[in-house]
Amino acid sequence: MFFLHAFVLALVGLSLAQNTDDNSRECGPCDESACPSDLSCRAEAVLDRCSCCTVCAKVLGERCGGQEYVDGRCAEDYICAGKSVYEVVKDGKIGQCVCKKLERVCGTDGVVYDNKCELEMSSYERVQKGQPAIEVDDTDKLCVTVPMISVPPKDSTLQLDSQSELSCEAYGRPIPDIIWTKDGEELPGNHINIATRKRNGPTKFGMTSWVLINVSPDDGGSYTCTAVNSQGKADSTADILIAQREITQEGDGDTNQVPIEL
Repeated sequence: MFFLHAFVLALVGLSLAQNTDDNSRECGPCDESACPSDLSCRAEAVLDRCSCCTVCAKVLGERCGGQEYVDGRCAEDYICAGKSVYEVVKDGKIGQCVCKKLERVCGTDGVVYDNKCELEMSSYERVQKGQPAIEVDDTDKLCVTVPMISVPPKDSTLQLDSQSELSCEAYGRPIPDIIWTKDGEELPGNHINIATRKRNGPTKFGMTSWVLINVSPDDGGSYTCTAVNSQGKADSTADILIAQREITQEGDGDTNQVPIEL
């Protein structure tokens, strides 16, 4: 699904460069007998730009915008984007419909979709085949997945006697727990200068955790963030060095940061 989304965006530049005579169309008297009568829309139906005929709202990858929206309007869950997926086209310009929200969603068919729009398009195809529609499932019972580390901790050099932190983000279904270890020892353990914190988010099925450190000479080492749920685990490790100020004979005004040898 990710590759489909990327492919659609890659076509935007080509599509925007094409010339068209569409902008020369003008609205005449409304002739409802000329309106399409057998619409099969993948999203909601809307009035055309002349407020005469009912037409299908545009969906993922379809052309949109133009003068007076001659190329149509996107469905409710989409925006008419230009060269950037996050940039709405200016009035009169041509773009392509992309999904407003790029968060993954779980379908009642047990599939994790890259976004709600892709779920709705799959649902439409199923309904056309006489199969049940796909809805968004907000429970932890479907679409169970092993955890993934979305933002790993970073290798760092921490200053001695400073207050520093390491962070890690993970997601999965069910929401994973995050455990920190230092050189194989679970934290905080007996370290009175180290604390761990965690909270749900920033994504719906995500977890974020921090290691808070009042840095001492013994705090260098390998820190591992491990995300665990009922489906499995994932981990990522960062190497931490401790730096101290080297006081020269000239006094405190001339100092350098040097890493402590571990």
